[in-house]
Amino acid sequence: MFLGTSTKFAFTFLLSACAFTLPWQLNTALALFVVFLEHMAKPFHARSSQTHRTFRRFAVHITLLALFIVILNAVFLRGDGTKIGAMGLTLYAEGLEFGLAVGTRVMLLSLSILLFFTSTSLKEISFLLLNAGIPTSIVTIILLSSHFVEQLPSKIGQIFSAQEARGAPVKSHLFARARSLFSVLSPLVLSSLAESVERGTALELRGFRGQLKIRKSEVEKLSFPGYVFLLLGVLALLWKVLWK
Repeated sequence: MFLGTSTKFAFTFLLSACAFTLPWQLNTALALFVVFLEHMAKPFHARSSQTHRTFRRFAVHITLLALFIVILNAVFLRGDGTKIGAMGLTLYAEGLEFGLAVGTRVMLLSLSILLFFTSTSLKEISFLLLNAGIPTSIVTIILLSSHFVEQLPSKIGQIFSAQEARGAPVKSHLFARARSLFSVLSPLVLSSLAESVERGTALELRGFRGQLKIRKSEVEKLSFPGYVFLLLGVLALLWKVLWK
């Protein structure tokens, strides 16, 4: 099965619409389906093994967050006062139902958006934005910013190692880490500014003026399944607004 960038974006839109319109039981099933797609469906495979591990860790963390939202609402949101006893806790039925709706909504929405970005390269995203009619200057800024954010973890790791070698308590207790925060942030900010200036000068010397040149063959058109996904997403949102 081949799904282009536009079709995957339309599918992500459909999942996001489902997160706001479907009951929590179906949202839970769709969240599991998203995890299955990342593992089994080739168009949704992560672009690297590190990205795959990041997706799996995020899936675990967002599940724990959804569970925390459910418990928090079930304990404190009383509603009509109907109680449910579980594991020695006093839970309220209306709060539990509301927590399940919100928690599964957040889980499905986060996983579906992450699935799109982990399986799509920056080049493919740039073509999608250009095909949507966004000016090339804005697309260029987005791509450069995305590249900068992608490099942040490695830069932070390097600064941590350097500051630790100089004796900064970057891995000590919480208060010591807070005191050493400036010694980590200041090199990160200064190096990022210097790199931005150097990159801008290098691009300008090479004749770059913020215009991306692409061939028409590289711009993907929305496929028939993509139109179906968009239509279903719009219909789901309209149904939620007009009949609920």
